[in-house]
Amino acid sequence: MLERLIIKKRVDAPYVLLDSEEGYGEITGKSYPPDVSSFYNPIIDWFENYKRNNNTEFELNIKLDYVNTASLKLLMDLMYKMEEAVLGGKNILVKWFYPDDDVEMIEIGQEFERLVKIEFLHICYEKEY
Repeated sequence: MLERLIIKKRVDAPYVLLDSEEGYGEITGKSYPPDVSSFYNPIIDWFENYKRNNNTEFELNIKLDYVNTASLKLLMDLMYKMEEAVLGGKNILVKWFYPDDDVEMIEIGQEFERLVKIEFLHICYEKEY
């Protein structure tokens, strides 16, 4: 069984939960860690293991208030890793949450969906101030 991955939220990095037993994950918060690779590599590695060792459906909720360019590149790498799992027969759904007033986050989610063969659901929410 694949280990559950939990990364605590920081000012500059999102909360991450990946749980293969529940078939659920989330990435929430802001993403601009100083060392983006060391933050995202465990997440990408987790999906590599999921791709090889798990047959459950998986839903990943992504709700980022802010994401820098370096984080976007690693998120794209994550999308490609999930696409490999989908092409290998896994059923993955990405729920992309975006604030109602943030056109850039809408466009980022749409671009990710355009670039990979993963089922996406775009969900608008009202930002709390």
